Amino acid sequence: MDPKKFMKRLDSKKLPTHFHIGVEVGGGKVRAGGGEESQAAGTYNKRSRGSGVSLLSDALKDSTVQAWTQRRLSEAQTLAKLRAPYKVKRKSKAAKNSWKKRK
Repeated sequence: MDPKKFMKRLDSKKLPTHFHIGVEVGGGKVRAGGGEESQAAGTYNKRSRGSGVSLLSDALKDSTVQAWTQRRLSEAQTLAKLRAPYKVKRKSKAAKNSWKKRK
Protein backbone atom coordinates (compact mmCIF):
# COMPACT_ATOMS: atom_id res chain seq x y z
CA MET A 1 0.00 0.00 0.00
CA ASP A 2 1.39 3.38 -0.98
CA PRO A 3 1.31 5.76 2.01
CA LYS A 4 1.55 8.84 -0.22
CA LYS A 5 -1.67 7.90 -1.95
CA PHE A 6 -3.76 8.68 1.11
CA MET A 7 -1.57 11.18 2.96
CA LYS A 8 -0.56 13.37 0.01
CA ARG A 9 -3.16 16.10 0.52
CA LEU A 10 -3.01 16.11 4.31
CA ASP A 11 -1.61 19.54 5.18
CA SER A 12 -2.78 19.80 8.78
CA LYS A 13 -0.46 19.33 11.75
CA LYS A 14 -2.98 17.11 13.51
CA LEU A 15 -2.01 13.47 14.07
CA PRO A 16 -3.95 10.80 12.18
CA THR A 17 -6.73 9.02 14.04
CA HIS A 18 -6.66 5.68 12.18
CA PHE A 19 -3.65 3.35 11.98
CA HIS A 20 -2.95 0.06 10.22
CA ILE A 21 -1.65 -2.69 12.46
CA GLY A 22 0.17 -5.71 11.04
CA VAL A 23 2.17 -8.70 12.17
CA GLU A 24 5.60 -9.55 10.79
CA VAL A 25 5.62 -13.14 9.62
CA GLY A 26 8.73 -15.19 8.92
CA GLY A 27 11.58 -13.03 10.09
CA GLY A 28 15.10 -13.33 8.69
CA LYS A 29 16.41 -15.65 11.37
CA VAL A 30 16.99 -19.39 11.50
CA ARG A 31 16.44 -21.34 14.69
CA ALA A 32 19.80 -22.59 15.93
CA GLY A 33 19.03 -24.64 19.01
CA GLY A 34 16.40 -26.05 21.28
CA GLY A 35 16.04 -22.81 23.18
CA GLU A 36 14.95 -19.39 22.04
CA GLU A 37 18.33 -18.40 20.58
CA SER A 38 18.51 -17.72 16.87
CA GLN A 39 21.10 -17.39 14.16
CA ALA A 40 21.18 -14.69 11.49
CA ALA A 41 20.17 -15.84 8.02
CA GLY A 42 23.45 -14.87 6.33
CA THR A 43 25.81 -16.59 8.76
CA TYR A 44 27.27 -20.06 8.55
CA ASN A 45 24.97 -22.89 9.46
CA LYS A 46 25.90 -26.59 9.51
CA ARG A 47 23.04 -27.65 7.28
CA SER A 48 22.93 -26.48 3.68
CA ARG A 49 20.09 -23.98 3.35
CA GLY A 50 20.17 -23.67 -0.44
CA SER A 51 20.04 -27.35 -1.31
CA GLY A 52 16.25 -27.69 -1.18
CA VAL A 53 14.02 -27.69 -4.23
CA SER A 54 11.77 -24.67 -4.57
CA LEU A 55 8.11 -24.91 -5.39
CA LEU A 56 8.64 -23.10 -8.69
CA SER A 57 11.41 -25.40 -9.91
CA ASP A 58 9.36 -28.42 -8.88
CA ALA A 59 6.34 -27.10 -10.79
CA LEU A 60 8.38 -26.33 -13.91
CA LYS A 61 9.61 -29.93 -14.06
CA ASP A 62 6.03 -31.21 -14.14
CA SER A 63 4.92 -32.34 -17.63
CA THR A 64 1.41 -30.90 -17.31
CA VAL A 65 2.80 -27.48 -16.42
CA GLN A 66 5.19 -27.63 -19.38
CA ALA A 67 2.33 -28.55 -21.72
CA TRP A 68 0.23 -25.67 -20.40
CA THR A 69 3.05 -23.14 -20.82
CA GLN A 70 3.72 -24.34 -24.38
CA ARG A 71 0.01 -24.03 -25.22
CA ARG A 72 -0.19 -20.51 -23.79
CA LEU A 73 2.98 -19.51 -25.66
CA SER A 74 1.59 -20.76 -28.96
CA GLU A 75 -1.69 -18.89 -28.34
CA ALA A 76 0.19 -15.68 -27.61
CA GLN A 77 2.32 -16.08 -30.72
CA THR A 78 -0.70 -16.66 -32.97
CA LEU A 79 -2.41 -13.57 -31.53
CA ALA A 80 0.74 -11.55 -32.15
CA LYS A 81 0.84 -12.74 -35.77
CA LEU A 82 -2.80 -11.77 -36.27
CA ARG A 83 -2.23 -8.29 -34.86
CA ALA A 84 1.06 -7.70 -36.69
CA PRO A 85 -0.37 -6.57 -40.09
CA TYR A 86 -2.62 -4.04 -38.36
CA LYS A 87 0.32 -2.49 -36.57
CA VAL A 88 2.38 -2.36 -39.77
CA LYS A 89 -0.44 -0.69 -41.69
CA ARG A 90 -0.85 1.95 -39.01
CA LYS A 91 2.85 2.73 -38.96
CA SER A 92 3.20 2.85 -42.74
CA LYS A 93 0.18 5.14 -43.10
CA ALA A 94 1.57 7.53 -40.51
CA ALA A 95 5.02 7.48 -42.10
CA LYS A 96 3.63 8.03 -45.60
CA ASN A 97 1.97 11.34 -44.72
CA SER A 98 4.63 12.60 -42.35
CA TRP A 99 6.39 14.72 -45.03
CA LYS A 100 3.26 16.86 -45.34
CA LYS A 101 3.45 17.84 -41.71
CA ARG A 102 7.05 19.05 -41.99
CA LYS A 103 6.24 21.86 -44.46
